[in-house]
Amino acid sequence: MNSISISIVDDQQLFLQGLAALIKDINDFELLFVAETGTELQEKLHTAALLPDILLMDMKLPDMNGLQLNEQLQKKYPS
Repeated sequence: MNSISISIVDDQQLFLQGLAALIKDINDFELLFVAETGTELQEKLHTAALLPDILLMDMKLPDMNGLQLNEQLQKKYPS
C-alpha cells in the first residue's frame, strides 16, 4: 500500500512542529514538507517533485488568509 503524502502550512511553530512529529510517527503517512506562510507553501509546491495528497492549512496566515490561499491553489493545481 502506498503512503498518503501530507503537507502542513501554519505560522504557529509549536503547533506545526507537534503536528509534524505526530504525522511522522504514523506508518501510512509521509510528511512531504511544512511551511509557515502561504507564499512559502506556494514556493515549495512549485519546486516539489511530488504534490501532497492532503494539505493541512491554517486559516489565518501572516501573508494571506486560508481562503485566499485555497483559491490560488485551486486555480494552479485543479486536481
